[in-house]
Amino acid sequence: MSKLSIDTKELEALSAVLLNIDKPNYQKWVLSKSQTKTYQGKITSLDLSWLGIKYLPEFCFEPLTNLVKIRLDNNPNCTFSENAFGGCISLKEIQMQYCAFKELPSHAIPRNQIIHSLDISHNPLHTNWNQRKNPIHIQQLNLTNTGFDDDYDKFSNIIGIEQLILNNNRITNLQPYFFSDLSSLKILYLNQNHIYKLSKDIFNGLINLRELYLDNNEIEIIQPDSFNSLSHLDKLSMYNNKITSLRNIFFKLQSLRILNLELNLVSSLHHDSFQNNKNLQTINLKLNQITDIEKGTFNQLSQDVLLYFQENPIDINSALRLPSNTLFNYLPLIKKIEPKDLHELIKQNYQNEMFVNQAISSDLLLPKTIAFLRLIGFIALDH
Repeated sequence: MSKLSIDTKELEALSAVLLNIDKPNYQKWVLSKSQTKTYQGKITSLDLSWLGIKYLPEFCFEPLTNLVKIRLDNNPNCTFSENAFGGCISLKEIQMQYCAFKELPSHAIPRNQIIHSLDISHNPLHTNWNQRKNPIHIQQLNLTNTGFDDDYDKFSNIIGIEQLILNNNRITNLQPYFFSDLSSLKILYLNQNHIYKLSKDIFNGLINLRELYLDNNEIEIIQPDSFNSLSHLDKLSMYNNKITSLRNIFFKLQSLRILNLELNLVSSLHHDSFQNNKNLQTINLKLNQITDIEKGTFNQLSQDVLLYFQENPIDINSALRLPSNTLFNYLPLIKKIEPKDLHELIKQNYQNEMFVNQAISSDLLLPKTIAFLRLIGFIALDH
């Protein structure tokens, strides 16, 4: 067995203590309780990555009562006894990437322990990866690049998950109620999968979800009821997909503030695209194919909504229906129009023609769009 040494400077700082093993070359090594007892109560962070560890006995870290974080990544084929982390009353973060796990090593975690972060990404998990009979408490679970697909076990017996990362997997079309056991979930990452369709009830049960990330997928079909249960959703990102229509999709997302739809295939916006989304503050529609905007599309949104609309082949008539703070992007188009023609376009895009005419000739209560037009030189518009 290799001799353990300790960095005294790290120990004095009480920040992170590194136990070094002299050139193990992935030889079998067993961590004993007597070795950890040497540093009882002094270690807060332990790095045991890349050491070729093959086995951890029960309660082997028990003397480390102040241990908060442990790294065990890159120890292929390491096995854990029951309650290997038993007695670590302060343990909050466990990293176990690249350990060739086939299932969640949850038996090593005592059932009454609350783990803030468990990272088992980059492990080839089996379909029945979650075999724990007794519940465990994990607040953040990282399952990135684990081969996770539509047929994998659900998240039963894992309590209290608030953040779930399922990036870079093989998910294509999750079944309804797949996340129904995750009522505590607040943030869900599903980036870089192969999802092509969002079905009805797919997110049912996520009553506390605040952020949903679906970037870099192949989403083309979104059924109208897909987001119905996400009444508390604050941020939705679907960057780089194949979405073509936004009709009646976001109606139930009354709390939504940030919407990212950059790099999709949306060609038109309609009056029901953002219906009932009064709290929207930021909409990113850059790099789509929008040519037409229906009258009334933005009627229910705040005049201060921040809309990113660059790189869309829109015409001037539709551009005038954009929120006023977005019109700056279309200044070259606007300047080419004769004042009298521009005046007519403005009247076509506002329901209250009398109010528009009054605003053009008055400095009081100018709508922001009209104020903008006056500022760029159209101050002599005649009514």
